[in-house]
Amino acid sequence: MILLIMAVRSWAQETVQVRGLVLDEEGRPMAAANVLIKELGIGGATNTDGKYDFMIPSDKSNRAEVILQVSYMGYQTQKFP
Repeated sequence: MILLIMAVRSWAQETVQVRGLVLDEEGRPMAAANVLIKELGIGGATNTDGKYDFMIPSDKSNRAEVILQVSYMGYQTQKFP
């Protein structure tokens, strides 16, 4: 499983956008993969193109370390610092 991540801060809204793409070993999108920031309990599922996009409050994005956890049926759950 391959994970691409991007975070975009929006000062006007006091939120941080977290978005990315989950692909399998052959580069195919993984629809309905679960993506979670475990420490915050915030996340969602990927769409049919393997993309995810969610917002987190900017005050919670300043944590020194958060783990992005990705899970998908039939695959081992992976964690990305």
